[in-house]
Amino acid sequence: MTDEQIQQLIERGGLPDGDGETELVSTHISWVILTKTHAYKIKKPVHFSFLDFSTLRARKYYCEQELSLNRRLAHDMYLDILPVRAGEQGPVLAKAGGRVIDYALRMRRLDSSRQMHHMLERGAVTAGQVDSLADQMIAFHRSVQVVKDAFDLNSWRSTYNDLAVVLDHAIDWELAETARTIERAIALSDGFLDAYGDRMLERQAEGWVVNGHGDLHARNIFLTDPPAIFDCIEFSEELRHLDVLNEIAFFCMDMDVFERSDLGDRFFRRYTANIRCLDRPEDEYLFQYFKLYRCNVRLKVNGLEAAQSGLNEENRSTIEHYTQLMQLYISNLSHANGRERVV
Repeated sequence: MTDEQIQQLIERGGLPDGDGETELVSTHISWVILTKTHAYKIKKPVHFSFLDFSTLRARKYYCEQELSLNRRLAHDMYLDILPVRAGEQGPVLAKAGGRVIDYALRMRRLDSSRQMHHMLERGAVTAGQVDSLADQMIAFHRSVQVVKDAFDLNSWRSTYNDLAVVLDHAIDWELAETARTIERAIALSDGFLDAYGDRMLERQAEGWVVNGHGDLHARNIFLTDPPAIFDCIEFSEELRHLDVLNEIAFFCMDMDVFERSDLGDRFFRRYTANIRCLDRPEDEYLFQYFKLYRCNVRLKVNGLEAAQSGLNEENRSTIEHYTQLMQLYISNLSHANGRERVV
């Protein structure tokens, strides 16, 4: 579908419950149409280095994957998949009728005021809610499939270094500090993998790589009772099959973004007290490296979104914020005991 067709879907009554006020949220890979009671997510026909939604068949498949995978942590939120059909007045969501032109994932809309990033902004997140979230991830990681052949050093190196796709944009936008930080982060990662790649492979053999969520940050969490953790990575097994330290590092990094590292530390302590995933001293370094990687991911995503929509003051500020956090993580890693050789 196109932006124009999405507008037609909204304006011409193509939604099952679209007779009231609606809101459209657009990201670099999807459109999400919000009604009073539901959210309809339609994948954009895009092809990036890390995903391919360019065909109708692929978008249908990944809708099915998204529905199945997200029911693991947000079962009541994910409902079904509706075809988008070519109607006489424009696109319409309907189970029968005209030619299928796309697919929409239908979700129950939850109270946006309970979304964790909004609650963090209000200073409303409690220690008990963080404990509940940690307990949910503990139970989840104990129940999901252990993956023994997911991690490959060359593939990981390529995934991390894909941050370079933002480098030319940063230069064009005259974000010199961001460009330098990207280059330094890639150089650090290359050195880190030379020094600690074998340990990452050992952890896979030990069973610490699982079929996880892959995108554990505050915007993907509703602090309901119990928490609803949604929008897992459906488009890439490579990104979803990950070390549990990598999974929880995303959440802890995001707490640093919101300047609530105390909540990230609390989550980390509760998780690691129950899942003993820090077997050796170098595993602490791995956790810090994974925080740097997760900052890398957010910088890349925000850079790609700015490249699509155009750089403005809001996304410039966000990119600069992640740049500063990445610099902090680089400094922490490069000054850790015995770690100077990886920089």
